[in-house]
Amino acid sequence: MPADDRSMTHSRGFLSITVLIGLGLCVVVYLSVRATLNAHLTGGEAAVVTQPRENAELPAPTELAKLRRELAHLELRVQTQEQRLAADLADTEATELVASVDPRTDPEARAEYERSRREYIVGVDAAFRKEPTSPAWSSTTASMIHAAMADNDLRQLGRNLECRSHTCRVEIADDGSASAAG
Repeated sequence: MPADDRSMTHSRGFLSITVLIGLGLCVVVYLSVRATLNAHLTGGEAAVVTQPRENAELPAPTELAKLRRELAHLELRVQTQEQRLAADLADTEATELVASVDPRTDPEARAEYERSRREYIVGVDAAFRKEPTSPAWSSTTASMIHAAMADNDLRQLGRNLECRSHTCRVEIADDGSASAAG
């Protein structure tokens, strides 16, 4: 057998072995993916979207209402946490600003402090206005605050009291006597 025929035979043999190995790898990958998919589906780990069957049971209206209430409650909790985080961040920024330059002696620092304080108050006011109202909680809490203000002779300083679902706002009159500064 000449050298060219032997190299052709080796090339064909090599090509045949390569094709067989490639097909074998394809089969192994296919079986592996199929086994993984079956394991997920039978283990309940994969979410499969299917069309509802005609005789499938839909959630009861009471269960749906319960889920909606729970979702609303969770949204309120998230909003409350965001408000607290924003207030904490604003407090930290205000504290750092006061610590860096004394606003009592530096006019620029005083102007910056007042601007920062106004922004903070606007943010707190906006968060308060977004808060839903809970009539039962707000009336009970408002009564307790009125009683506490009466016990501390703050009644004449308190102008407007408004309670929502978990926070209250009291406007305090400042007559310049520094009697409310304590």
